[in-house]
Amino acid sequence: MQNTQDLLIENQLLKKVALRNKVVLLVLLVLMVCSTVFAYTQRLEAQQQKSFSEELMHKAQEAQNQAAVHAALASQVEQMCNQKLIECEMRNK
Repeated sequence: MQNTQDLLIENQLLKKVALRNKVVLLVLLVLMVCSTVFAYTQRLEAQQQKSFSEELMHKAQEAQNQAAVHAALASQVEQMCNQKLIECEMRNK
């Protein structure tokens, strides 16, 4: 009789341990899924940052090119103004 009760108690303990192990496995599974989702979102964010950075670099290059064109035009206008000023001074003499 005692042996049967011992076996029943042991069986109940084993069921509790099995249930605890299932809970632990479920928690680990949830953590793994969360980790995977987090890694995926981090990768997406990195890709977006890279794309944004490349776009900014492209816009910066365009702005630099426009600045060079404007500088060249300003230089030409300055030369033309200086030439006209010299012509005016020559006429006034």
